Amino acid sequence: DVWKLVVYESGESVQEETGIGNSRRFLYERVFLPTTPTVPTQPPLPGAPTLPTATPQLPTVPSAPSPANRVCAEQYQCCSDAECFDSSKVCIQRTCINSGSLRYDLTWTGNDDLSLVVITPNQGMISIQNTIDRDSGGSFQQDPYQPGFGFHIESVHFPPLGA
Repeated sequence: DVWKLVVYESGESVQEETGIGNSRRFLYERVFLPTTPTVPTQPPLPGAPTLPTATPQLPTVPSAPSPANRVCAEQYQCCSDAECFDSSKVCIQRTCINSGSLRYDLTWTGNDDLSLVVITPNQGMISIQNTIDRDSGGSFQQDPYQPGFGFHIESVHFPPLGA
């Protein structure tokens, strides 16, 4: 089966590998960029006129399609992020998975049984056998409905830094 491994940071793909069959080892080192310090704002001077401020408009969240308008054949599958019903999830390979600030997705179509294993900088291992690394907060997730032949995904996601 053809597989794809994609690494996402803050929802953006930063590395991608594709292959057929055999296991491979990949190295991804997260680059930490220094954050720009914020400059505190000064309170207005006493007696100074204040300017009206605009009320921010919140983005509208699209509603999920009704069951009659669904494209996917199976009830438990998703075909778009809107069908995940949770803004912290994304639809990958017809499965709603946690997005995370750093995420590794292994996807394939077929009947092979592939396994995603992520080793953290502190040498913690996250996989189907060890689904949570308490030091990093990393968590393993897979499609609970993986039949023999079909769409498959295994994913490891991490919480935002400082969370």
